[in-house]
Amino acid sequence: MSNKQAIIDQIIKNEKTINERWNEGDFFGFLDCYIDDVTFVDPGIPSMFQSREEVRKHLEPNFPYKEFPIVKSEYYNEKVVVSNGEDMAVLTYNLLNHIQGKNGKVLPLPLWHCTQVYQLIKGEWRIIHNHWSFAQVPELMKSVQAIFAELAKEN
Repeated sequence: MSNKQAIIDQIIKNEKTINERWNEGDFFGFLDCYIDDVTFVDPGIPSMFQSREEVRKHLEPNFPYKEFPIVKSEYYNEKVVVSNGEDMAVLTYNLLNHIQGKNGKVLPLPLWHCTQVYQLIKGEWRIIHNHWSFAQVPELMKSVQAIFAELAKEN
């Protein structure tokens, strides 16, 4: 196995381990892997966070998965691109989580796009940038289409 393939395998393993902790109600998996000045983008926040501490302060009061656990995660389109120096890696994937309500009913959450930029720091793969977005937001797409339709009327 090439060194790049070993890095790819390690990054994917790290990510799934972090997500397993998240699914069990422990968001510190991500925090433990973030560098202090991580940049973090999420559709639920109005601007980008620029530190691990900002992410922690956001997650602690807003973390819903202790009450409604994620019972299943499906990963799609996983890809890791490793730098030539083998000290940086970019992971992208789609994530479909399913949560369980108090009545036992399991429901899918919207599909996510995820991008994580990892850097090898002192022998550990650490996340230096994390970007989450929704893969499919019909209301947003309708809004964008309405804007273009309005602009087309002006011409």
